[in-house]
Amino acid sequence: MKKWLFGFVLGVVGLGLMGWPAESSKEVVDRLVAGADEIIKEAQKNGDTDILVVFHGNSIIKLLYALDSTSNPTMIENASISKVVYKDRKYTVASVNDTSYIKE
Repeated sequence: MKKWLFGFVLGVVGLGLMGWPAESSKEVVDRLVAGADEIIKEAQKNGDTDILVVFHGNSIIKLLYALDSTSNPTMIENASISKVVYKDRKYTVASVNDTSYIKE
């Protein structure tokens, strides 16, 4: 776990203060979209139709905006759900930041 977490921190944050290169926003988005494409490909191969993917808030914002710039997410609430539909080789952002399932 520590090795993965350290690799994640290096990859996403880049620890620029230490002189290590950080990913650009485009590189992050390209990596996230490529990952989503790979998840879809594997799911289709297995006949899966519903998929849950968990992201960090900053990554969610970048990915949702890249898939649909009109979604314009600026803040993602903790434990919120954003729904993306993949149909006919196209991603559509169906909802952003839904917390309606949380009981007060």
